[in-house]
Amino acid sequence: MKTRCIICAFLVLAGLSACQHKARWLKEAETLFEQGVEQRAAKQSEAAAESFSQALLAIGHCDMGK
Repeated sequence: MKTRCIICAFLVLAGLSACQHKARWLKEAETLFEQGVEQRAAKQSEAAAESFSQALLAIGHCDMGK
């Protein structure tokens, strides 16, 4: 589970920079990422992985090709 959290966190960070033009989705992704970091620090790995996954979905709403 820890590996999944780390991978998700990395993907979220990589995607955040590509999402600058979509402020709403960026803010949601950042909020979910921060929530995941807090959950991870509290040793709530499953909840953190879910938050990171939701952050990735929010980033997916960004048009990364433009």
